[in-house]
Amino acid sequence: SCPRLPMQDRHIDFVLDIVRKKYCQEDIDRSVSHIAHCLRNDIDCYLTTDAGLADKFAGKKQNIQLALGTSVHLEVLLPTQLEKRLRT
Repeated sequence: SCPRLPMQDRHIDFVLDIVRKKYCQEDIDRSVSHIAHCLRNDIDCYLTTDAGLADKFAGKKQNIQLALGTSVHLEVLLPTQLEKRLRT
């Protein structure tokens, strides 16, 4: 959506707000703001106990990458998934 990268924070907020309004229900709005914070600050892992949120993020990750015009390294993981990764 923006030919000049990196995008300004207000443009990233605009894109994330549009994606949130289109794809997210009210019950996960709080998590969406946390995920947006992680994306803005290049955080690679968001830990949640909400398996539905983790699945929804994984399913929509490509849409977020397309909207932002960049690759997204963030993963939304359950504690058990993180534990498995740390053990291997």
